Amino acid sequence: MFLSLFLFALNICETSCGTFEIQNTSAEQQNIIVQEVDGPVQGSHDIAPGESITLNLTAGRYVINSMPEQQSYRVTAQYCGTFYICPLSLPTNIEYVDMGLPSGTYWANMNLGATEPYEPGCYFAFGETMPKEVFTWENYKYVLDPDAGTTTKYNYSTSWGLPVDGLMRLEPEDDPAHVHWGEGWQVPDIADITELINNVTFSVESRNGQKGMKVVSKINGNELFFPFAGHKSDYLWGYNREGEYHSSELYENMWGYNHVKLQTYFSPNVRFRTATYARGSHMTGCSVRPVFKSTPPTPPTPPTPPTPPTPLPTLPVKSGLFSISPTDKVQIAPGNLQYQASTGTWRFAEHQYDYVGTESNGNVEGSDNMEISSTYSGWIDLFGWTTSGYNGHYPWLHTSNNSAYCIAGNSGGTRYDWGVNNPISNSGNYKHEWYSLDTDSWGYIFDYRPNASSLRGAAIVNGVNGYVLLPDDWVLPAGLTFLHDPTDFYSTNVNVYSAEQWVQMEDAGAIFLPAAGCRGFSGTDMYVNKTNQIGYYWTGSGGTATAARRFMVISNEIHYTSWGHVNKTGMSVRLVKDYVQD
Repeated sequence: MFLSLFLFALNICETSCGTFEIQNTSAEQQNIIVQEVDGPVQGSHDIAPGESITLNLTAGRYVINSMPEQQSYRVTAQYCGTFYICPLSLPTNIEYVDMGLPSGTYWANMNLGATEPYEPGCYFAFGETMPKEVFTWENYKYVLDPDAGTTTKYNYSTSWGLPVDGLMRLEPEDDPAHVHWGEGWQVPDIADITELINNVTFSVESRNGQKGMKVVSKINGNELFFPFAGHKSDYLWGYNREGEYHSSELYENMWGYNHVKLQTYFSPNVRFRTATYARGSHMTGCSVRPVFKSTPPTPPTPPTPPTPPTPLPTLPVKSGLFSISPTDKVQIAPGNLQYQASTGTWRFAEHQYDYVGTESNGNVEGSDNMEISSTYSGWIDLFGWTTSGYNGHYPWLHTSNNSAYCIAGNSGGTRYDWGVNNPISNSGNYKHEWYSLDTDSWGYIFDYRPNASSLRGAAIVNGVNGYVLLPDDWVLPAGLTFLHDPTDFYSTNVNVYSAEQWVQMEDAGAIFLPAAGCRGFSGTDMYVNKTNQIGYYWTGSGGTATAARRFMVISNEIHYTSWGHVNKTGMSVRLVKDYVQD
């Protein structure tokens, strides 16, 4: 199956790992230029109407420019086929938002690289006009010495780099908003940001599953939404927890630029919601929210938006709060993730103790992980690494070839994450609300939060072996008991709950991880085993090109630090969502 991506009159299909087929779907000849990001041009190709060409790209980052439109899209080929599309042209649904500011400045209603106001958009280093996946001093456009963090442009003194040019503000050719959106658009300067901050109110909210900061004008009531897109260096930091936005100016007293950081902090005793200035290095990848410094054009009449689908009945989230660090808490999904290929539907298991297994040893009627296919009408709940459906990594992927899974980095917070890329039908039907927790955070829940060892234990729930996790502020329901570790569901030292008793535990915030087994291969022959013996769960942490990190719940212990099983192994997925205090 092809992954189809549309680039104006060009249809781009990923036909195999690192191979593109590009078809000209227009009635006119098209010319494309393929260039490695911050690197040489790979080639120029003329494509006749209806004709196609094939490109073979090695791991790297590439730009394909469609001529004569000159609209830039970014296609990355990294870790054997991790491709990312980032539209940089002015969106058709752009709005010039008048916040009633004294300067008359208009703010864009979305980030550069986004197509909707709630989308994170692209990430840019200071002075660079093309986005990247990884941001380091080694790949920074104006680097002089990567070890020293010095640069060849925008130098206030010799300690910053050479030559000392005294440039303290982005020049137009280095301003990504100006380069991609055209005359009048620019990255905001400190005066623009200060003016906005002084004339708005702030509140945190979630739109289409994306958390962010809503700012409302004190002058005319108009509003903007700044997604918490985090920032990028070697990988993505702070996604859905904070937003970091570039300014166009440098800070005179240290390396780095001024950018505004729209961030929310939560802890048991402190709540802080505001916008503050922060400083960072030139090379860090941050969001860009353009401003417009001229009279905006008369906008066309917007089309009538389609009626959004009615969400399916929502499964209650009864999870208590689980600390994943000294300051951050999450809620854990009310069941393991399940998928039905025939309808393309994702859902959480109806009960926390439900697992598919096979037709003969699972407890989800009419379902079998051995029947995995693109048309299967039953449910599956064992998934290969990063099989969220994004970029051809479909949930029914089951091959003994580890390289087919095509990602070596962390999946948590990216579109390869099951919760980020997909609406969960019985949890509001929104994307981005749930995500895969990284290994260190699971380890904090298991071992490092206060009283961790007394808040976990092996259990048998409605006849299913597994592991119970209790929330931070656990209160045992009247009439029930709980034995904490060491416990073993093969001995008498184990918690045993009927379905009715588990409802009481669940209402009090408890979580149960069933020992749902795994799907594996003997040569090329597929099997499902260890059901009701071991629970294998993916985390959002990557490992190598062929293996990723997981945690295991066994009869009397938890393993969460090893690199775990190879990518082809089918494992359970239990998602989490950040706790946001009202």
